[in-house]
Amino acid sequence: MEYIQVKSRSYLLIRKGLGILMAITAVAWFLNYSTSHKIVYLAGSFFFLLYGIYQFANGFGLEKTWIRSDSNSLIIKWNDRIMPVQIHSTRVVKISLERTCIIIFQRSVKPMKLNLGFLERTEKKDLYNFFIEFARGKDIAVERHTSN
Repeated sequence: MEYIQVKSRSYLLIRKGLGILMAITAVAWFLNYSTSHKIVYLAGSFFFLLYGIYQFANGFGLEKTWIRSDSNSLIIKWNDRIMPVQIHSTRVVKISLERTCIIIFQRSVKPMKLNLGFLERTEKKDLYNFFIEFARGKDIAVERHTSN
């Protein structure tokens, strides 16, 4: 497995609903204050609309969650980080698969913790399998602290 993308359906549904609500709020705000000559009200309507589009478009792709491995590194783009993190496979000491998170222990660097609280059971299994395969291919120790 070289690439895995994780999508949380419930999280996506909430964001789409919030985006629609903000777009409706922007239209109502604009119609209510269109006769006003204050630019603040019209700018507020614009920002409500922009925020609604941002939510509906799932953060313009900035909040995608994916993991990719290549010949000698692991590239992780998690939902709580803006930029992807690249970890060289020789720096990884061990990978701990826990029920609510995955912890990647590295040499001379703080461990990287990937929270799994927003994921469904099948997506967690896919991630566990991805990391097990990655560790098997690179001879990295894997600790399993999961319980079903």
